[in-house]
Amino acid sequence: VDNAIAKTINIPEDFPFSAYRSVFEQAYALGLKGCTAFRPNPVTGAILRREAADTAPVHCCDIDREPS
Repeated sequence: VDNAIAKTINIPEDFPFSAYRSVFEQAYALGLKGCTAFRPNPVTGAILRREAADTAPVHCCDIDREPS
């Protein structure tokens, strides 16, 4: 077992290359064992995304749910 440290970073689609490069330079300077940057785009999509809800949320419980 080692104490390796890795980091995954979510960056916006319009993140400039110079800033993108500095992320990896800083990770190297800090001694990280791994650094992954995820940049959503139309081809790969996003890891997490919000979708508009078509219906109102359903209330799961109320006081009348159990018979008396």
